[in-house]
Amino acid sequence: EEERLRKDIKNNIIKVYIENIKNVFNENRVEFTNLQKFIHRNKDRSIESIFNSMPSIIREIYPCMIMSSDFVSKYIPLDFDKFDVVIIDEGFNLSVDKSLIPIFHGKRCLIFGDDTFKFDTYFESIFERAIIMNVPKKTLKYDYENIVENTLDLSNKEFCYNNENVFKNNSMIDNIAKYLIKEGFDVNTNIGKGKFKIDIGIVSNNRDKYSLGIIVDDFKEFKNNIGDREIIYPDVLKNKGWNIYRLYSVNWHTNSQREIDNIKNIVAQIEGV
Repeated sequence: EEERLRKDIKNNIIKVYIENIKNVFNENRVEFTNLQKFIHRNKDRSIESIFNSMPSIIREIYPCMIMSSDFVSKYIPLDFDKFDVVIIDEGFNLSVDKSLIPIFHGKRCLIFGDDTFKFDTYFESIFERAIIMNVPKKTLKYDYENIVENTLDLSNKEFCYNNENVFKNNSMIDNIAKYLIKEGFDVNTNIGKGKFKIDIGIVSNNRDKYSLGIIVDDFKEFKNNIGDREIIYPDVLKNKGWNIYRLYSVNWHTNSQREIDNIKNIVAQIEGV
């Protein structure tokens, strides 16, 4: 694992050698010299020595790092510039003592966990300690963890607190679906199990998946949830392999045929027609 990390660091340093870190070189000649030695010498250096000898360059290349608590303790020097924020995921799986050094390296710390989780570990977790110390907390409203390609669901209903999250006007969705059917498309509506659903799905020609998912946006109905609907949700779907088209109600009411034509063109491109 350490050998892989060394190679990864070296490859990334070489990759951005000219383009991205000129300013760092100009400001810190000592690190620049260390970098030259690191690139041109065949002998591998330890990861600890890389962090110690080129901290500014490492921060420029890796502004965000994903590491286990053990790796943080082993590789990052205590005098390394603090990160803007340290995020501890699944804090109920990390003991208090193992979390101290990662927390030390951040200006702020966010600890994620489920307070409905029954703690049966033999150690006190940092998440438990945060609860005991009454650290300010904020409840996540949605959990996207279990979204899959053709079934959308919330993996933890506790996050919803029975909120009514209505994002669509069903009559409008049905109207759009009817137009698409007239154009020869095979469509399904309200795809998924949870309250976050894909409003309309156009079935692909080979009928084994959806070629396009359509999200119908009506700001009057979900104005308090625009951040989720406009940014997070579409990105999650795209990462899961969906092709997504955003259909805004104002555009539909202004020129429905233009929207239909846009959808037809996009599907044709996806299907390679």
